[in-house]
Amino acid sequence: MKFFNLLFLTFTTLFLIGCSGVETLSNTASLADPTGMEVGLLDEPTKEVFIDAFSYGYSVPEIKVKKNQRVRIYLSSSDGFHDFVIDELNVASKKLNTGESINFEFTARNVGEFEYYCSIGNHRSQGMVGKIIIEE
Repeated sequence: MKFFNLLFLTFTTLFLIGCSGVETLSNTASLADPTGMEVGLLDEPTKEVFIDAFSYGYSVPEIKVKKNQRVRIYLSSSDGFHDFVIDELNVASKKLNTGESINFEFTARNVGEFEYYCSIGNHRSQGMVGKIIIEE
């Protein structure tokens, strides 16, 4: 009988805590993955960006996102050997040959304007750059 009383008391306590004003994760709170890294905000959907890399440019010259928003890049190469790098955000894709594509994600942690570029040979100096704008 003691077991059932204890079980009843436990469920009742959990129910009361759930109905009380105890602060819970809201839709504007940050999440953390098991490694402890911040994942992003619940009220900002993942920004998906489709980019084609070609000699010497990207099909998307500018990306705008919110701070702490997840960004998913779908990168393809229609012409040449290319990659996608943002130094300030520690983002670097694998290198792609013509006809290949990949996707990767990162969290836009720092507010500001940052250049993304192709690190292959002199592609950056040939104008293979774009800009990501991260706003509050």
